[in-house]
Amino acid sequence: MNYAIVKLHFTSPVHFGAGVLSGGSNCFCADTLFSALYLEALKTSKKKAQHLYELCTQNRLWWSDSFPYSEDRIYLPKPLVRISSNKEINPGERKKFKKLEYIAADLLEDYLEGNFNLELNSCPASISYTVAKNTRRDPNDPNMYYVGEVVFVPGTGLYVIVAYKDKSVFEYFSDLLKSLSVSGIGGKRSIGKGQFKFTLEKNPLVEKHVHLCSDSNMQTEESTTKRNCYFMLISGALPESNDLAAVLDGAEGYLLQKRSGFIYSTEGIQGTAVKKKDLYIFKSGSCFVNSFAGKIYDVSPEKAEHEVLRYAKAMFWELK
Repeated sequence: MNYAIVKLHFTSPVHFGAGVLSGGSNCFCADTLFSALYLEALKTSKKKAQHLYELCTQNRLWWSDSFPYSEDRIYLPKPLVRISSNKEINPGERKKFKKLEYIAADLLEDYLEGNFNLELNSCPASISYTVAKNTRRDPNDPNMYYVGEVVFVPGTGLYVIVAYKDKSVFEYFSDLLKSLSVSGIGGKRSIGKGQFKFTLEKNPLVEKHVHLCSDSNMQTEESTTKRNCYFMLISGALPESNDLAAVLDGAEGYLLQKRSGFIYSTEGIQGTAVKKKDLYIFKSGSCFVNSFAGKIYDVSPEKAEHEVLRYAKAMFWELK
């Protein structure tokens, strides 16, 4: 498998939903990217969208959640593993450790060994704010609503790790991403939010640590114990029900995340909000001794006019 880092340089404010319109997240999940790319493919044809689905289900194309970067430094979610340290940590610093969301990839081994220097981490901060909107674009209109937006300072942004089988798959993915960069990702795209430029890079840490598991190659606890490692999720994912018990056996730490939302469709009655089925997935940062492949789930509501899909394929970062 081949790997690349896709760095997104946002040219406009972004809104990534977190349940409240006036708030939001500073990152987006892997399923958000799948939905956005799928819709871009549909603009051309249903056949092109079906090809994207097949590439993912045939394990020829994978990607992670998005995480922050600063210049040449990439950050990963804080792993949900117990850390022991011989250092004496004062209460103030302990609170900072608890609030820590992301760890620089080059400092992750120090963190796992209990030798982490919080000051060296310096995770880039995006700027979040809330803006007032109205439907008539009239500043005197009292019928206002509020939207949370995020702006990234120069030299920072979000990146996604992409795994691809061959050059043709990567070119297909890149073409869709070029189209998406103009349309934008996230909410409020109709008014120019979420637009970006992107660059493609290689990273030796990614080549060394990223782990994928095919449907026929589930990593067992026995083999991972021999290698003394954990697998940290870097994409929100959910194994098939038959594999769930084995995945949870010996798991170091995990969190569940509810993924929901409304269907975006050019078909059917315009202006009608139809809710997708909720799906609970394992959140990025969850750590297991048994890796799994995950899958793309059908979350179509009853009486849906077309199939609605949720990406929940697993990409791992191997912790040694």
